[in-house]
Amino acid sequence: MPPGTKKALVVAVKLALTLLVFWWLFTKSGISPSDLLAEIKGIDPARFVPWLLVAVAVKLVGIFANIRRWQLLLHGQDLLLPFRYLAGSFFVGRFFGIVTPGTLGLDGFKLYDTIRATRKPVECAAVIFIDKVIGLVSLIALLVVVFPLGWKLVPQLDATKAAIVFGGMVVASAGFFAVLLAPALTRPLLRLVPTARLKGFATRVFDATTAYSGHRGDLIQAVGLAVVGHFTTALMYWGILMGISAGAPDVGLVLFSALLMTSATLVGPTVGGEGIREFVFVKLLAGMVPPTRAFLFGHIGFWIEKGLLGVPGGIIYALRKEAWSGPVTRADLDKLQAELASDGT
Repeated sequence: MPPGTKKALVVAVKLALTLLVFWWLFTKSGISPSDLLAEIKGIDPARFVPWLLVAVAVKLVGIFANIRRWQLLLHGQDLLLPFRYLAGSFFVGRFFGIVTPGTLGLDGFKLYDTIRATRKPVECAAVIFIDKVIGLVSLIALLVVVFPLGWKLVPQLDATKAAIVFGGMVVASAGFFAVLLAPALTRPLLRLVPTARLKGFATRVFDATTAYSGHRGDLIQAVGLAVVGHFTTALMYWGILMGISAGAPDVGLVLFSALLMTSATLVGPTVGGEGIREFVFVKLLAGMVPPTRAFLFGHIGFWIEKGLLGVPGGIIYALRKEAWSGPVTRADLDKLQAELASDGT
């Protein structure tokens, strides 16, 4: 199958899944276009606009924290690139990420652009890999903090099950931090990993973190900046809800819902996470926020992330002129593939 046809097929499947999620929401949650229109008409611009500006500003703080995190991780691999260049690359990646699943578009362009600039594909790939691990660590850590405030939103969890889930997240978070900050001490635990596939993943985590043994401060700062990135995304949604509703639920409940939504959109196979974010908010905030309002503030978040803060990356891509203009060559990719093959992946 030609690459262009395959990409078109993937987009078509994601679009179909997105429409399916929307169909479920409209038919099962009592939401109708007329209800949404009435909700929109009921928004007070004098209240909404200031809160919208706050939400956008908060999200921008998170974006720049993520760019700085990326710069620190590159520094840990002795790759020194200016913040301005990385900021441009990051926004271009966000633009390509509008129609790609999870963070594939962003990560793919970040990898491409740093290989183009440094000609060190293995090190650049290691940065992307450890960046994903740190993102997971920070997300779990934030859920641990917020979980006591919002676990009752999940109807399947009684107090006993909630305690088990909370304990599991604490252990997972502590384990990830141990791997990140003390890989030499935790390497013997690889023998306990039950399957070859999981062991291969764990081994890659250990190998990637070894490069940061002399840059532990950079690694700790990167984890902190990742927490800022996730927290500001969750806070953005709370700000949007405050703008369209004077009676928003407790901020802890909204933050917990937003963190679960972030987790779902990272793996959800829809276009830009569309449908998934609305689904999560409608389900989790049922009884506290009307379905139409929960749908609307989740949908507005999509347009902030993918539109207002995503489309400008396309403009940057069209206008940017950098000193590193050479393409990524087959030799660069062969070097990366050979390195991965030597690790048994």
